[in-house]
Amino acid sequence: MTLHQLEIETYLGWGEQERSQPQKIRVDIRLGFTIPPLACRNDELADTICYHRLITQLKQYLANRSFRLIEYLGREIYQFIKSTHPQQLVSIRVHKHPPMADIIEGVSFHYGDEDNPW
Repeated sequence: MTLHQLEIETYLGWGEQERSQPQKIRVDIRLGFTIPPLACRNDELADTICYHRLITQLKQYLANRSFRLIEYLGREIYQFIKSTHPQQLVSIRVHKHPPMADIIEGVSFHYGDEDNPW
């Protein structure tokens, strides 16, 4: 299961000025199943990962936190998801568009159980 380009507002940036206002980041989350969830056979939400619940919990977890580095933020998101879904393989990619004229497409950081799932 992959959640593509989840948009989250957070305080991120090396300098205090950049961190003073929330900025939108995008997060891709890949959850791997070592065995297929029961929902594959019974069509029941209770037997799979509810991505709405996961998104809500993640946003609450990040709500009042501040991060200087995209690497640290990525690891925190990974650890949060692993703590709520320990049986899953988890990989995340965090995208940020820093206020720098020379970076057109932004910056991304990958962290997770897979070397490079993207």
